Amino acid sequence: MNRFHSNLFIRTIIVILLMIAPLITAVGQITNSADTKKVYFKSRVQLIDSLTNQVDQLINEKQRSQDKIRKLEEINRTKEIELKRLKTETIKLKRNLEKSIDENLQLTHTSYVLFIFNILLAVILLIALLWMYMRKKEATTKNIKTQKVIGNNDTKIDLIQKLGSLRDKGLLTDEEFNFQKRQLIGHKSE
Repeated sequence: MNRFHSNLFIRTIIVILLMIAPLITAVGQITNSADTKKVYFKSRVQLIDSLTNQVDQLINEKQRSQDKIRKLEEINRTKEIELKRLKTETIKLKRNLEKSIDENLQLTHTSYVLFIFNILLAVILLIALLWMYMRKKEATTKNIKTQKVIGNNDTKIDLIQKLGSLRDKGLLTDEEFNFQKRQLIGHKSE
């Protein structure tokens, strides 16, 4: 409706101007000839038609320009919406990246801690194994010494029994038996 009013207004102004223009020029030259008036009005009608056609073309061109502007504005709005979406997505991706980096850093720290813990555990186990080996070796050595002592004691006991049987048979006196017994046990003779 607005377009119709503007077109009508423009056409009215053009028609008024075209109608006034001949009157202004006609004041100076008044001729009575009917043919001249016909030709004059015919040329004015053609001029009005030509101007009307040009105005219509300008109005159509204006309308096409406005349509192009609306399309470009719509494209611009679409691009702005897409830009906002991309900015939002970029922010989300940055947050996800930061979270991933933090998690990766935590996992790396955890891996280092576990690695150090495993090394300490291995060292403790190695020390425990060495300690157990040394204890077993000491126990084995003590066993061997105990068996030697027991073996020596068995031998000493056997010798004391033989000395006792010699004394019973009368081959040794009590003093000789006690002296030999003290020497076998390891006491110094008195």
